[in-house]
Amino acid sequence: LVRSAESFENVANSKARQMPHSLLAKAQGIIIFREYGGGFIWGGKGGFGIAMRRQNDGRWGAPAFLSAGEGSFGLQIGVQRQDLVFLFMTSDSLKIFDREKFKVGVDVAAAAGPVGANAQADLGTPVLVYSDSSGLYAGATFKGGYLGPNKDANEKFYSKDGIRVPQILRGEHVKFPSSADELRQDLEDYESNRSNR
Repeated sequence: LVRSAESFENVANSKARQMPHSLLAKAQGIIIFREYGGGFIWGGKGGFGIAMRRQNDGRWGAPAFLSAGEGSFGLQIGVQRQDLVFLFMTSDSLKIFDREKFKVGVDVAAAAGPVGANAQADLGTPVLVYSDSSGLYAGATFKGGYLGPNKDANEKFYSKDGIRVPQILRGEHVKFPSSADELRQDLEDYESNRSNR
């Protein structure tokens, strides 16, 4: 949760592609993800993050933990860390979490999010993507990857065997954890265009 808060702040404070406050305020769901990649000819990526869904009262609900893995082959060299924020702009786009594994941009349409204070979302694009990168990772590669539930983390965090991501996002059998208060406050401060703490 602490690292997810850091990832969100990195993306939110990106000078090159700053995410509009108004679009976060309209989002129905969010994924905050940190991905690490590296390789020399053969490459690989892995990462971790959380998903949250806006509840009926307008506040962000309990976080569900996600993980990722990806392999690639081609001309590539370097290492990189990338922080990603996916804004789910429609209720229908949240159905992707019913899948055991999924890929944004394949299982649900996605596009680079617009920037600027007056930016408007393309209503035809369910998911908007914002990112902030550090390090160097260059190459032309063939990639195949996925996002999926971090089953162990979710079970341990909520002390419930077999709990699934859709249940967490809908608030079934879970209460909002106090340890996620700071992250939720950061999201609410940003979407209200208040200064983050």
